[in-house]
Amino acid sequence: MRISQMIVTALLLSLLAGCGEANQGGNDNVSSADHQKEYGLIGEVIEVSRDEENSRLGSVHVAGEEEDAMYTEGFVTITTDTEFISEGDLTFEDLEEGMRVRVLFDGAVMESHPVQGTARQLEIETAEQE
Repeated sequence: MRISQMIVTALLLSLLAGCGEANQGGNDNVSSADHQKEYGLIGEVIEVSRDEENSRLGSVHVAGEEEDAMYTEGFVTITTDTEFISEGDLTFEDLEEGMRVRVLFDGAVMESHPVQGTARQLEIETAEQE
């Protein structure tokens, strides 16, 4: 009986230790400054849809072949919380077909093809960046 109790205790401790390791490094609250930016999409704006509803401003269809991005095509929802980065303080209203953008997603995306998600940050590339 004593040996079986020791085995059960050892198994429980190893399970608890394994769970603790799985949670380490999985912190979603780490700022982007702590990690190199991991763009969801980098490419050309194919279409801009403006349809304001609550905090939603609209969406953009982005397509590209960038190796530095997680996906090659997607539909990106733009909200009032989306941060725009550009020279000249461009906003959603300034987006046009043919512009090149870099998208950082806010949270999970729908893994359909093309991918669908909400932009946390949308960087509009200038001619110097291309």
